[in-house]
Amino acid sequence: MHRTLGRESKQALGINAELLKKMLNATDNSLRGQRDEALLLTAYDSMCRRSELVSLHIDDAIIDTKNKTFKIKLKRSKTDQDGIGY
Repeated sequence: MHRTLGRESKQALGINAELLKKMLNATDNSLRGQRDEALLLTAYDSMCRRSELVSLHIDDAIIDTKNKTFKIKLKRSKTDQDGIGY
């Protein structure tokens, strides 16, 4: 029906610095709160989509101590569904 009649789509709001600060203040110091804080900061810094964020594994984090860089390897994303890695 949606393809035939069409439907209105809504753009999800992004996280800005003010909203991020409010969300971080809502976390506590428990293990769950630390996990939530790590997810929020990773999502904000990487600009990952929700589906990309939840598909991450610890092995996807690449830390280069020599150059002081941190990279995340996305196996696939909305714009790279075949996982070619542009």
